Amino acid sequence: MSRLYRRKMGGGTGTIATGAGGTISTVTLCGSQNASALCADFASCANLYTQYRVVGMIVEMYPYLRVNTTAKEVTPCSCVCMFSGGLGATTFAGALDTSGSRLISGYSAGTFTVNYGDIATGDRDAQLWTPTNTAVTSTEAYGLQLIDNGAALTASTNVWRYISWYLIEFRTSA
Repeated sequence: MSRLYRRKMGGGTGTIATGAGGTISTVTLCGSQNASALCADFASCANLYTQYRVVGMIVEMYPYLRVNTTAKEVTPCSCVCMFSGGLGATTFAGALDTSGSRLISGYSAGTFTVNYGDIATGDRDAQLWTPTNTAVTSTEAYGLQLIDNGAALTASTNVWRYISWYLIEFRTSA
């Protein structure tokens, strides 16, 4: 008999910053990385179950507030888009054309919720189960991608902090 367990797990925090050239590189937050790397408490469930799937993710982004009196400083404008099937946008214009994409300012917060079924097939149950000791295949990859418009900012400066959570289902072998 198969057991099913659903749990929201914290994925941690990180920062999105400009590089040495003053631009923000593309950032991809994927709901299908090896879940043991996503969540600190993944192992406690993996010991009890044999398979998992990441069925959703929530990412909250908050701006770093900073005062800059130089005249050349601009507000970053980035596009956040959802992707599935291992394919993300490669350009700012491509991200804008993606269904469900949205522009965000470097001075505004945003919450992004991604459900696998909403962006892949429309059916959450279509996602394959993966053994708890393996990463999800790239064809099942989905998540959020942040692509910047290329405006030059101050080099090596934090622009956003993000916090992520993942909704993971576990089960024993069917």
